[in-house]
Amino acid sequence: WRVELHGPHRLELSLALPQDERWPFGGRAFQRIEVEEDHLRLELSVQAGSVAMPATIGWHPWFRKPERVRFSPTAVYPRDSHGIATLPIKTPSAGPWDDCFVNTETVLLERASQALALSSDCTHWVVYDEDPNATCIEPQSGPTDAFNIEPFVLAPGETLTRWFQMAWDDRQGRRQVLTGVPLLPDLLPCRPSAWERLEPEPHARNPPMLAGFPASRFREIGGVAEAA
Repeated sequence: WRVELHGPHRLELSLALPQDERWPFGGRAFQRIEVEEDHLRLELSVQAGSVAMPATIGWHPWFRKPERVRFSPTAVYPRDSHGIATLPIKTPSAGPWDDCFVNTETVLLERASQALALSSDCTHWVVYDEDPNATCIEPQSGPTDAFNIEPFVLAPGETLTRWFQMAWDDRQGRRQVLTGVPLLPDLLPCRPSAWERLEPEPHARNPPMLAGFPASRFREIGGVAEAA
């Protein structure tokens, strides 16, 4: 990835896709990452080059195991004997899951007094919760194995763009979502100034829910984790 812009709150990246035997289409990909005090917003896009190309984009975040996931999909893609998504879609059943769902609603993760709201303009979400220590929730523009079961093709020069947001809030609970659960900054790394203003509370010593950030990236300020 090539850094196109690097600011206090925003990072923009670009990537020239290859045009070879493994990927004969070429094209370009772009990422925009924005971090504010109460949310992390990600934007991903892919643009076809001089020839049409298939495209499905999305994210693959892993989270420390939440105590509860508020998730209300409308349908699920059944898996074949190899674990690959198939058609036709059907009504979702109870977990544990390693499946692709149709979903247009915000997903809420809760652990202790922490909460994290996940939202996206993606209509497909893969959820994997069979691991005892983590849960994977992946918004994406199409289903698993989309190239075969629901192919989407970009015309030459056409762009596919999707966004994904993780939202939390400070301990004053100024903003609430869904059922009114306060969204707390313990869930994700935040700007140091936002952490330093907070008074330590017992739940602040819980490890951050986002598993993708190593513990070495954090230090303690009066019992509150700060992004290093």
